[in-house]
Amino acid sequence: MRNPFKEYIFKYIIDDNVSYSHTICTASATMVTVFLKIYGEGSLEASIQNSPDGINFINDIQNLKLEDDEMGTLVPYLYSKYMRIAMKCTKPSTKVKIWFQIQNIM
Repeated sequence: MRNPFKEYIFKYIIDDNVSYSHTICTASATMVTVFLKIYGEGSLEASIQNSPDGINFINDIQNLKLEDDEMGTLVPYLYSKYMRIAMKCTKPSTKVKIWFQIQNIM
């Protein structure tokens, strides 16, 4: 039986500028959930960005705000061929872990 579930896990150290996650191909996804966890003190603002080509990105409509050691989720409103997360934090060297969980139902 083919596993219809894919997961990508990334860890980042974010400065106080806008940073971006790796770009993930979501072309065959029927469902995507992104989990974010901030480690330590500070806050993080994150949003999904969608792209038709992996080069040009637009923001999805929802935003996520996390505080010290908090975890949250983002689910895309729009689906596209490529997706990434845009992140901005209040303290330099903020540690963030991201789980992209993609389900492909055939």
